[in-house]
Amino acid sequence: MSRKWERMVEKNQKTINAKRKKEGLSPVSAKAKEAKEAFKGMNWMLPFFLVLITILNIVMFIRQDAMTRGNWITFAVYILLAVLLLFMNRPTLSIGRSSITSRRFASFQTATAADIEEIQLMKNAVVIRLKTKKKRWVYTKITHWFPIASVSERLREFAEVNHIALADDNQ
Repeated sequence: MSRKWERMVEKNQKTINAKRKKEGLSPVSAKAKEAKEAFKGMNWMLPFFLVLITILNIVMFIRQDAMTRGNWITFAVYILLAVLLLFMNRPTLSIGRSSITSRRFASFQTATAADIEEIQLMKNAVVIRLKTKKKRWVYTKITHWFPIASVSERLREFAEVNHIALADDNQ
């Protein structure tokens, strides 16, 4: 559907839902969710530092002969937290037809095509520059473990469809 048609459908849906609300009926949701292609990375920095701090604490406690059962439990919990953060807290970049959604540490942020100033593709990184506050979303192969090649290809298609400036440093 064209965007004009989608806006007309949304407008009509709002009026119908307002009438249904007055009648005490549940609202109708005719809007289909936009199909998005999701790319998942893995943020390893915080888990790495947790494991590093745990190892340093184990070394310090062993040298002082102060190891107790409680200390071993604390160290095990820190290692478990690192493993959970490694596999549960995965940065995600979802690319739809007219919007991009990013999940970093705690929340999802969505940028429509009108909010994006430029997309910059590099060999080991992807930078999405937003118009608001000159904000940047940076995804790298080293810190985020993203599949940069497939993300770059999908972002190239997204920029072409939505007429967004594209800086390709790979060529």
